[in-house]
Amino acid sequence: MSTRTGKAPTSRHSHPERSQGGVCEGAGKLFNGKRLWVSGVDDVLEGKADLALATRNIPPGEPVVLLAHEPDWADYVALHHPVDLQLSGHSHGGQIRLPLIGPPYLPKLARKYPWGLRQIGPLTLYTNSGIGTIGVPMRLNCPPEVTLIVLRATGASGVLKGRMRPKVSAKLEYSLR
Repeated sequence: MSTRTGKAPTSRHSHPERSQGGVCEGAGKLFNGKRLWVSGVDDVLEGKADLALATRNIPPGEPVVLLAHEPDWADYVALHHPVDLQLSGHSHGGQIRLPLIGPPYLPKLARKYPWGLRQIGPLTLYTNSGIGTIGVPMRLNCPPEVTLIVLRATGASGVLKGRMRPKVSAKLEYSLR
């Protein structure tokens, strides 16, 4: 993958160099003769995400996985760009989840989809709770998470913006909690 700054997008919580900007332009990888594109955007909250740039080299109709730190941006992605799967973090799963109440605090752009696997129109979103913390160094009812996601080609998903697209399904194969 290549970026404008030579760095792939990473978590801004632990990598201050991310604030210099950068877009991970789509990189296609062949699997059994089929190509899968992985692309990423910089921080949405800082106004540095450029999805058009991140997906500009991806041929129409090919499956796309997008790395985007903020999960709630999926609503925009699902409406405006042909992305099949968005992988996000940012929320730490709420970090502290009170019984019957849930998390008392969730960060901006992680309030609607703070954890788990969701379908938003044609887009599948997975928000990982991660293994770290922010602010208070503790977790309550929100164990650290490392997830293995297996991607499988599943045939055509129908028409999206006037063209046929292959569908990539994401299956949560294993979650280490």
